[in-house]
Amino acid sequence: MRWLLLLAVLAGLCGPARAARIGEAAPDFERAALAAAGEPPSQRLAGLRGRVVLLDFWASWCAPCRQSLPVYEQLQSALADQGFVLVAVNVDRNVQDAQRLLATLRLEALARHAVHDADGRVATLYGVQAMPSSYLIDRRGVVRAVHAGFRPGDVAALRHSILQLLEER
Repeated sequence: MRWLLLLAVLAGLCGPARAARIGEAAPDFERAALAAAGEPPSQRLAGLRGRVVLLDFWASWCAPCRQSLPVYEQLQSALADQGFVLVAVNVDRNVQDAQRLLATLRLEALARHAVHDADGRVATLYGVQAMPSSYLIDRRGVVRAVHAGFRPGDVAALRHSILQLLEER
């Protein structure tokens, strides 16, 4: 009997990850901030309730990420005082690779909202299949859109979606 209970518990812990889905609550997580110096504080997604969040998964080796990150930083700068925040989740194993790319691209503002997911737990929690992948989350913490890849032509639609969510109360 104990073996059956143990197997049931292990199956629950090791079962397949369930991807974040549109219309469902965004899975909460806490990760170390991608800070350049000192002991990085952690950031928690649930702490951003009340804001519209673009959760973007990226890596230093990802060519489309090099295009998307500056665009997303511009959105963050333009819409921050309206309640929009970008959380850039880096999946590089080596944090220095991520920091180096942000420095090369001069993305200081983005770096303040970046977190490091070296073990891939958050990416697994969200079911990330491609780089970059983004999740648009409303003020209540509900996933409202999911997008894989990056094409410059998609930015206008993304901005429109963000503005619509910012108008919702």
